[in-house]
Amino acid sequence: NPSRSLWVCRFYDEDVLKNKLRDIEDHARDLRQLICETIPQRLEACGVDLGPERRDYRVILVAHSMGGLVCRTLIQNILPADNKEPKAWIHRLVTMGTPHKGIELGRIPDFLERAVMRGINPYNANIFEEKRMREYLKLPKGCEPHSLGEESGPLAFPVKRCFCLIGSDYESYGAVQHVTGSFSDGL
Repeated sequence: NPSRSLWVCRFYDEDVLKNKLRDIEDHARDLRQLICETIPQRLEACGVDLGPERRDYRVILVAHSMGGLVCRTLIQNILPADNKEPKAWIHRLVTMGTPHKGIELGRIPDFLERAVMRGINPYNANIFEEKRMREYLKLPKGCEPHSLGEESGPLAFPVKRCFCLIGSDYESYGAVQHVTGSFSDGL
């Protein structure tokens, strides 16, 4: 039954193949194209009736780790920028082990952490800094990084449609726990 299909979006594959790191917004745009164009077109080509103007079509996003931030960027930034209502395209959002508050390198002094992230920026790791998260999630001032932002209005996504599985205890990360500390959101 093509209307009950599973699609996998591995956003790092293109980066690895082209040996180029892209911004999280680029990954979210790729996800938008998959959800809003590719999947519905292929389903319709298989004879699936998506209703008038595709009103019966919605996806459930299941994301691991950084994939949850890509999905949130889609919901909070990319779809609204395209004047698309996220809840019209996405039925549910499930995240597993997503660092919704970023990753705090608790045992490393903040000045050193900022210098490394801004200077060297290994593997585009600054996406886990609060300032960068606020940019790509389009968070208003005073709104917590793990928030979906404004919950009212036509382009808001309801929190009740989200499920966040935090993941394992930081102590299970082995030696990494000595760098991140006990207050990190995850890895």
